Amino acid sequence: MTKSTMKLLTGIVGVVTAVALVGGGTMAWFTDKKEVAASKFTAGTVEIQAGQSVVEDTDESGKPLYYEDVAPTSVSSVLRGTDKNGKNLPSPNNTKRNNPNKVLTKAQEQDETEIYCMGYGGEIVVRFDDDKPLLKGDVLVIEGTWGGSATDYVETAKVYVSEDNNDWTYAGTVSNQTNPKGDYHKSMVPNPIDTAHYVKLVDTTQKTLSNGKENRSEDGFDIDYICGRNIIDEANWNPGDINKLAFYVTNSGTKDINVRVKLEGHWETLQGSEWKENDDLAHPDMISINNPKGWTKKGDFYYCSSNDKSGLKGVNGGESPSATDTIAVLDLEVTLSGNADNEYQNAKYVLTPTFQAIQHSHSDGWDWDNFDTYNGTSED
Repeated sequence: MTKSTMKLLTGIVGVVTAVALVGGGTMAWFTDKKEVAASKFTAGTVEIQAGQSVVEDTDESGKPLYYEDVAPTSVSSVLRGTDKNGKNLPSPNNTKRNNPNKVLTKAQEQDETEIYCMGYGGEIVVRFDDDKPLLKGDVLVIEGTWGGSATDYVETAKVYVSEDNNDWTYAGTVSNQTNPKGDYHKSMVPNPIDTAHYVKLVDTTQKTLSNGKENRSEDGFDIDYICGRNIIDEANWNPGDINKLAFYVTNSGTKDINVRVKLEGHWETLQGSEWKENDDLAHPDMISINNPKGWTKKGDFYYCSSNDKSGLKGVNGGESPSATDTIAVLDLEVTLSGNADNEYQNAKYVLTPTFQAIQHSHSDGWDWDNFDTYNGTSED
């Protein structure tokens, strides 16, 4: 095995992606796409997607709303897959797990007539209304594997989005390995294009898992619900406001990985025609960031430790019992102090997370000597 191949299989990957928040009441809180876009980074089998969601309203129970759900209105096309032995599944009909239209609504109870089985290699395309497309935000997919999804019962699907049902862009991979002990398994993958009227799922369930064991899944990915989740934006960032950022880390490979992130921030002001760093605004008490759930702070880094477990398992079931879901979300609440005065009017706070990931089996861990030279930087 060559040295370069060894790096690809066991090396560390990294990404730096900046997000800007604007103080005061006249400029947009999140800068427009030409200045700071949602950044996506892919290296080997690790994907990191940066985006933002902001509290703007509350639901009937008083819980904050960060998204507006947009449901598809029709099934555009279906390609039925096969069972584990390559035998064709029944043509779509109204019997149990055979009606593709069931993916348009969320099941209210455990009922096999309310989910749709794609079959091995199956495909389904759903369409959104012209006046309610999927915009900046996520695709939510709920999978139904009842009684828990063991590591030898793994079902996966790739998600694609399109504006015209012709040109497709890969959005991410979903699986039944989220919430392994539950009956329904939610996965969110970011929408990588500005406007999507179509979402396609392609079953990628493997008959043999990465550890060489036989997959117990009989007929591939089961869909309960497909939905768009458009991020709700906010016009400005006033003193005392709490804004929410969301960063997604997806392990789309077969190897378990460990993930960490360093958060660094600075203020900028418009000087002439350019935004430049302004150290005069760098008061330590002006910005506060919460301790994100599922991440543990050690030194300068937050380490992914969702559900008191470390790392992200591979998409085909993973290798280590210590790993958790294939997708981790870094939810940050960033607060501008209520004492911020006029000098912060129209100033911009730039928060830069530096993500790093290494395969769980790497013998050197975070002490790998080639870390700095191996890392990449993403600009969108």
